[in-house]
Amino acid sequence: MKTCLNAATLLVLSLVLTAITAAQQFIDAPQYSTNSETLVVVNGDFNQDGNPDLAVGSNNAPLLILLGRGNGTFQRGESLGIETTYTQAIILGDWNGDGILDLAVAAYSNGNAVRVYLGVGNGSFTAGAVYPTSQTLVNIVSGDFNGDGVPDLVTSSYDYASSTVCVGVLLGSGDGTFAATGTSQVPGYYSNGLAVGDLNRDGRLDVVDAVASTPSGDNEIEVYLGNGDGSLQAPVSYSTPMEGNAVTLADLNGDGILDLATVWYDLAVLFGKGDGTFAPAQTYIELPGADGIAVADMNGDGSPDLIELHADYSRPGPDAVAVWGNNGDGTFSKPVLYATGYAPLALTVGDLNRDGRPDVVTANYYGKSLSILLSGGGGTLIGQRDYPVYHYGGGSVGPVALGYINADKNLDAVVVDTLGWRVFVLPGNPDGSFQAGQSYWTGDRGAAVALGDVNGDGATDIVTGNCFRTISVLLGDGKGRFKPHVEYTTDTEPHSVVLADVNNDGALDVLTGDFQGKSVSTLLNDGTGVFLPYIETHITDRVLSLAVGDLNKDGFIDLATANKPNGGISSFSIALGNGDGTFTVTQKTDTVSVLSVAIADVNKDGNLDVVVFGDGQIAFYPGNGDGTLGQRRSTATDLSTAGVLGDFNGDGRLDAASAGELLLGNGDGTFRSAQTYSTEAAGIASGDVNHDGALDLITSGGCCVGVLLNTGKQ
Repeated sequence: MKTCLNAATLLVLSLVLTAITAAQQFIDAPQYSTNSETLVVVNGDFNQDGNPDLAVGSNNAPLLILLGRGNGTFQRGESLGIETTYTQAIILGDWNGDGILDLAVAAYSNGNAVRVYLGVGNGSFTAGAVYPTSQTLVNIVSGDFNGDGVPDLVTSSYDYASSTVCVGVLLGSGDGTFAATGTSQVPGYYSNGLAVGDLNRDGRLDVVDAVASTPSGDNEIEVYLGNGDGSLQAPVSYSTPMEGNAVTLADLNGDGILDLATVWYDLAVLFGKGDGTFAPAQTYIELPGADGIAVADMNGDGSPDLIELHADYSRPGPDAVAVWGNNGDGTFSKPVLYATGYAPLALTVGDLNRDGRPDVVTANYYGKSLSILLSGGGGTLIGQRDYPVYHYGGGSVGPVALGYINADKNLDAVVVDTLGWRVFVLPGNPDGSFQAGQSYWTGDRGAAVALGDVNGDGATDIVTGNCFRTISVLLGDGKGRFKPHVEYTTDTEPHSVVLADVNNDGALDVLTGDFQGKSVSTLLNDGTGVFLPYIETHITDRVLSLAVGDLNKDGFIDLATANKPNGGISSFSIALGNGDGTFTVTQKTDTVSVLSVAIADVNKDGNLDVVVFGDGQIAFYPGNGDGTLGQRRSTATDLSTAGVLGDFNGDGRLDAASAGELLLGNGDGTFRSAQTYSTEAAGIASGDVNHDGALDLITSGGCCVGVLLNTGKQ
């Protein structure tokens, strides 16, 4: 059975609860740490200063209030409840008629209950009544269901023992208390979303519940029409093509009738008929793993757009907000994706910085954070962009490389498929965005990729290191197309691949770092893009990463390898080139747990140095110019992925970047404290993708290629 090391590591780091985006080198949504697994977030003006505030519910933590400053940043307010609270849902409303926002919280804390918190008006709350239930509460919404002008509550819960989903009404008394009126039950195992609206235009509020995994195997939308007296009629079921993880109501096609949108693996839109019934679902197949949905006019054209929330568990999918633009008739264009923190479970939309445009906040479960995505105008959000390679699961992308594949002078991205036998080519646009990818077959599952002109025709070619013991060479035509791959044998499991002219004949040769082979394979180019049988350089340990450069200034390419033993201490090796495709290993040095290795003149003394990206630190080894290295200097980091070197802030010093961190260089081999970013990566590359003269970061992992555009700040 073939095996292939998968070095993909999901790294999501949260920033402290302060406004620090001005210090960031890359455009990314700021993260606010909640210090707990974040489940839900809502926004409203709790202290009556005109700025939206946030209420945040988490796992094993009290309810957290964050007070808005009116510029999209927040300061910590009070905490409500006790540490054992598991908050499922929060709804806002004025329960006691004093003109101040109150909270109703569906949570578990010494039992399932709806807990009421009455607002004081200064951002603080007093504990109100508690309404326990024997079922597990999931969702809560509000509306006036009996026409008395007082807001009521509707809850959904599920009972594992009886496999039923329950919907109940709590009628408001106007003094902050509520009275239960009973529940309706349907077969089902979970209630994923509630929404309220007048579906049949009779002036009475109705309820929609997204029910998952019914015993019959169907996934259904349950519609409860209101009687106007606080009671609900028996539900009418509508089958959907997937489990509904969330549901929202809005007039999407402009006919004055409420329509329904629900998400999970697909986005499903059901147009309302005005009598409480719906037309069959129209589905949009794009990305797996949606956990939330909201509606807002993101681009100001008068048509409601949809904001969909995706979480990457194992589907794979992105951790991202997807903005679906409404075409004005209830149909939607392909979504634009913006990265969030790790595993977002809930979102809220509001004008956080008071510029008249909707912004988005996500509650990130595993990230233990909030992501703040401010509007960029025109329906855009300010944050890292994600570009799907897989649109419906079934694969996972790995290492990425940048190059000029076609003739348009925009950097293009090539990413390998770690589960299939393919590479994907994503043409770049002048603004740093990428078009949909075209796939090309390789000889095996990809583990590495490099770009260069191997046959001397002026066009960029692709070379992949494959999972077992081959490379695939795909010759490009300079117009974005490639010929069928040609296979060449290497030692076992070429986990890294580099193109360089090893024998100074003017043609690019291929070097692979062979993980299981514990070697470097050199395949010399005959000058036409055809490669000779590989020459082995034995390294003694499994080679994880490979870098090249002339370390001893003899005019020949030398090697540095990052080595990961099967137990024991990690190391890196230096192998000096002989100019004929052979190398002599001259040094093996024990070092930190290795992730990748790079060669560059970091301290600007004219000698090439070696930088080892390790798990927890970056190790710098100054070159002496003769192939030997000086004393190590280390900088502590939170790295857990491979890295790259580049001058990202334009100060003439090389910096170190990984997926999730940027450490600006001091010019002497040491680095400053890390800037952190919310991104996932199995691969990372750098290049100026938007033609502004500053290096950007391109990451790849899961379903997508991510782009962190440089701000250009020094």
